[in-house]
Amino acid sequence: LTFSGSSFADDSPIPRRYLVTGTTTLHAPTIARHQPIDLATPRAARAIYIAPRAFLSELDPLLAHRQEQGWSPIAIAVEDIYTGWSGGEPEPYAIRQFLRYAAATWATRPEAVILIGDGTSDPRNYLGRGWPNFIPPYLATVDPWLGETACETCFAQLDGDDPTGESFFQPDLWIGRLPVKSVTELRDLVNKLLTYEQSRGVWQRHAVYLADNPDTSGDFAELLDEAVAYQPLHTSFRRVYYDPTGSTGRIADAVLAREQAFTAFNQGAGLLVYAGHGLHFQWAFTQIGTSDPFLLNVDNATDLRNAPAFPVVLSMTCLTGAFQHPSFRGTTIDEALVLNPLGGAIATWSSSGFGVAYGHRQLLLGFVAELWSAPSPPLLGQLVAAGFTNLAMSGEAPESLRTFLLLGDPLTPVVARPLYRIDVPLVQR
Repeated sequence: LTFSGSSFADDSPIPRRYLVTGTTTLHAPTIARHQPIDLATPRAARAIYIAPRAFLSELDPLLAHRQEQGWSPIAIAVEDIYTGWSGGEPEPYAIRQFLRYAAATWATRPEAVILIGDGTSDPRNYLGRGWPNFIPPYLATVDPWLGETACETCFAQLDGDDPTGESFFQPDLWIGRLPVKSVTELRDLVNKLLTYEQSRGVWQRHAVYLADNPDTSGDFAELLDEAVAYQPLHTSFRRVYYDPTGSTGRIADAVLAREQAFTAFNQGAGLLVYAGHGLHFQWAFTQIGTSDPFLLNVDNATDLRNAPAFPVVLSMTCLTGAFQHPSFRGTTIDEALVLNPLGGAIATWSSSGFGVAYGHRQLLLGFVAELWSAPSPPLLGQLVAAGFTNLAMSGEAPESLRTFLLLGDPLTPVVARPLYRIDVPLVQR
């Protein structure tokens, strides 16, 4: 090679290829001692928490609580899974292969897996947003409109080499993700989970239903009224239905609807359901010309102060669960609800892609039917599984089986319950 200023020449008769790069993208490898952990040895754990090694110690209080509940949980560094199943490369397929191995060989077959850490669809930071990829999303072409998106249930569907190739798709494990970006966020979220499970109040028996205005996609308020009908006696609910036509029982003023939606959420509830249109950062698009044309957005989500009355939130809409989206904000509305330490939600169940109202209806009704009929506080994973089963059995909108995901811990007992009053007579002589 001969160089002249910023150019060079190659006089070799053999064709060659060159990579032009800068100092920030050319790295020298480092050598570090590795203490291998034999994950191939069969173990006995009903629940697996997978986290970056730097996060593991922050899980100790939650693991101790799950141990008391009989789950025999185990925490595993995701780096060790990569070492054993993908040659050290951070591949989501390695996580699925590890789960397949554990389900097939461990003395106690795992029932739940919880992924600890946010992930991005831009792990090489081509867009320059710089968001972490602690636990990578399982990206697959599972959305008929959007194409590729995050398929969290693909981690937990253990049949065959390709989870997207199954004609009847059902997760074999309960799966959830705590989408934290730092040790501090994880510590706060663990405290939030423990606080929720130990808190009691009248908010437990209360549900909130928020609806977008009806259009060609469906009448979202009517869909929610179907869910309301499942609530038993000794429960309460509040409906905030936006409809610019001012139909009976609905709110025509977009500003008033937004204010009431925020207030209803901020007062706390055991369950909160939104149905309507959505984007990554907001529920609904209410009125052009309004300064805040939504029922709730990502900024409102961080302003909520409803602790410890955290509802389980069902986002029967599109895109609000797309945690992998490499936006400038780096956080969807549903992530913000879960990560808010002073309010928001204890968990959200929502989509990483697009969807249709009739598919959301099957998911919602399956979930609430199981919730309100359970004789004791059901686990979140049990309710999500009931929703998926209801959708699968209907034969409608099968894409939602792959795009809906849980941001939360599926082992969380859902405390949304009726509160009964028993009158004891006073007997006197």
